[in-house]
Amino acid sequence: MKRVFYFPFLPGHHYNSDMAKALTTQELRATKINREEFKKIERNKIVLFLDRLLNNHNLGAILRVADAGLVEKVLSFDALARIDGKKALATAKGVAEWVPHEMVTDGLSVLKSYKAQGYKLLALELCDDSVVYYDSILSEKTVLIIGSELTGVSAEFLELADQRIYIPMAGMANSLNVATATSIALFDLLRRKTQGKSQSK
Repeated sequence: MKRVFYFPFLPGHHYNSDMAKALTTQELRATKINREEFKKIERNKIVLFLDRLLNNHNLGAILRVADAGLVEKVLSFDALARIDGKKALATAKGVAEWVPHEMVTDGLSVLKSYKAQGYKLLALELCDDSVVYYDSILSEKTVLIIGSELTGVSAEFLELADQRIYIPMAGMANSLNVATATSIALFDLLRRKTQGKSQSK
């Protein structure tokens, strides 16, 4: 039986194989559309808001995640980690030019503006009223607020958020690496959005 590999964010691109095998770099590139077509793709209405991120490697990893999820934009507030920093760009491995991103100085005003535009604000932080990430509000437009590696999401952003969400930790650690946590929360949102669209057809 033929196996078909489907890349959901690039409709119409498939790869057929008679048996399971890892795709080569050349084969992966063959699934991609050209750069001009890519610029015209409608992005997922999810904004990543990074609150005082410290580590450039984490920032670079999040940019790669943002590219994979075709997010609308990455906003970095009051961060020591720099989007244009060498370590961030090295970890991002070339995707920074394809991910809309911006450094912002007034995070509260920016988030209030998105909220006024109908975006639901989800803060990834374990609070006394947090809900598990896969039960979070599912909205057409979402801002996912990611906190600093040391201090988490700022109090003013937690207060403004429509919902606070958390990732259960079954082991002894209290939290995940910030880029890992971002990946889990983002791709669960994308999964449920895609699932919702398919069920509505």
